[in-house]
Amino acid sequence: MEIHEWQSEKGISNSQLARLLEIHPSYITHLKAGRRNWSPKLAEAVEILSEGKVNRLSLLYPNSTPKISQHNTHFFTRVKNFLRRGHNAQRNE
Repeated sequence: MEIHEWQSEKGISNSQLARLLEIHPSYITHLKAGRRNWSPKLAEAVEILSEGKVNRLSLLYPNSTPKISQHNTHFFTRVKNFLRRGHNAQRNE
């Protein structure tokens, strides 16, 4: 679960989260926007606060699990269809 999803689920604002983590509210904004990196200590604190729903590794390494966009899904569907047509064409020969 992403941190913003957990915050929405629990009704926790950035200011409240900052207070719980004992950091400035603007720093939370920078962390969530990716302009600053999460420290292992803060990431662990969020994992504990969220009771494990927000994994500290997802905060420390945000780009390690690629998200598939709608464009990528469409591209893969087109490639699959192309390969299927090519495969069927070879069978008919």
